[in-house]
Amino acid sequence: MLKTLLLLIVCVPLALSSLTVQAQKSRISKLVIAKGETYTVGPDNILLVDTLIMQDKATIVFAPEMQGILQAHVAIIGDKCTVSSKGKDGASTQVGIAPKRQEVRRNLANTSTTLLNGEVINADPVDNGTRGQDGGNLKLSLHFEKLGSLIIDSRGGRGGNGTNGKNGKKGTPDRHEERKVRGANGQYVTEVFVIPGNKGTDGSDATAGIAGGNGGNIDFTYSTSNFIPVFNQTRTRHGISLLHSAGETGRDGLPGKGGFSSVDGRLVHQRLAASRDGEIKLTNANALSVQD
Repeated sequence: MLKTLLLLIVCVPLALSSLTVQAQKSRISKLVIAKGETYTVGPDNILLVDTLIMQDKATIVFAPEMQGILQAHVAIIGDKCTVSSKGKDGASTQVGIAPKRQEVRRNLANTSTTLLNGEVINADPVDNGTRGQDGGNLKLSLHFEKLGSLIIDSRGGRGGNGTNGKNGKKGTPDRHEERKVRGANGQYVTEVFVIPGNKGTDGSDATAGIAGGNGGNIDFTYSTSNFIPVFNQTRTRHGISLLHSAGETGRDGLPGKGGFSSVDGRLVHQRLAASRDGEIKLTNANALSVQD
């Protein structure tokens, strides 16, 4: 019993959660990422390093599906380096998926579709495009021995593009034709005849671009040796840029043009929740040590 109690007392200060225990197995004494190279973190999405050296334009990539953890007791960072958990871009709608006008009218009758400012809004997905992937949450703890510039990127992926509608058949408009005809008095006169045209067909509907993914949260504890980092200012020494915005919405498709005496297509929107930006938590460990 005493032996068990002593073990518990030793373990508590270390705060070894199951997550940390897993990370200890992959701790690296020294990691050097060469200029322009990319290091992809393993399946546990945890990277604990005693000394981390990132040469210019080096990149560390975390999978966005789960929280990424990076800890370095000593970090030597070159220029234009990146730590990323950015979500992947969504798939665009395939050509030919946009609903036909008859289907939209039928949906209107079933009240699953409403009109807003002349546009069609569907409650249900109408295409096979996808949202952008959510950016992954990051928890970082770095002591910077040297720092050129670093980008920390947890943005959501861009949403898929909508599809264009197809133009209807053009048809032919009415045309006017002059003819000489003999009048009642036997004299020829000019009369104008209307030659009926052929009606075109309606243009098909387009689908709107799809929402981007949510931005991931960044929990960043940092400390430095004899310099002050500058946040979110480009082209500056010791600069750290935090990118955590939601992904952009994909491009809307263009409705098809209707032919003669026919109707143009409309833009069909999906009813999807808006994407959100990630949140930032910054902790200056230098300031904490001064307070202590």
